[in-house]
Amino acid sequence: GGLCSDCIPARLLSAQVKAAFDGDGPFLALPVLDGVVVNMSPASTGCGGLLCSVKITVFVPKDPGDNEKQKKVYEPTTASEARPLVIFSPGFLIGRQRYLSYGERLASWGFVAVLWEPEHELVPLRVNSHETLARYVHDLVDWAYEQNSTSDSPLYAQINLTKGAMLVGHSRGAKANSLLAARCGMAHGSRGTMQQRGE
Repeated sequence: GGLCSDCIPARLLSAQVKAAFDGDGPFLALPVLDGVVVNMSPASTGCGGLLCSVKITVFVPKDPGDNEKQKKVYEPTTASEARPLVIFSPGFLIGRQRYLSYGERLASWGFVAVLWEPEHELVPLRVNSHETLARYVHDLVDWAYEQNSTSDSPLYAQINLTKGAMLVGHSRGAKANSLLAARCGMAHGSRGTMQQRGE
């Protein structure tokens, strides 16, 4: 049971860990990508011009091993040890940097966490619609899965595709995620199951 106990190797589980999802998990969180620009597809998102790019930060779990000071990058040895994907969508005009602690907490519990924000928004001249943002999230899921199969990517073999993607968001981000979840039948995207949570 619990948030993701089936994602955590047995050697890292303990009675205290299973009961402490309100705190940090057994992994250390490593930001493997930060400030990277990902261009959205105008064809699939309906975006135009400067509104077609987002900035991302990605956290992956780090296995502390026998010595927490080692802080080595966690490298899954089997597909079952690879991690589920979480896409965190931000509130209106709130940068992804404000949510770094969320990404770190999610990674500490064994998730690959992608935080993102539109690169260029300027009220009232350039603002994305909720529908466009929902399409961005869909494209970001596809982008992450493509990175998972790209051998020179920091995300190579880090994501368990069979576990689907969880969508988490704050305010406008939660609304965009809800639109995508509704469009996907509350939860089936092009690459697997999507679960949506937000407030």
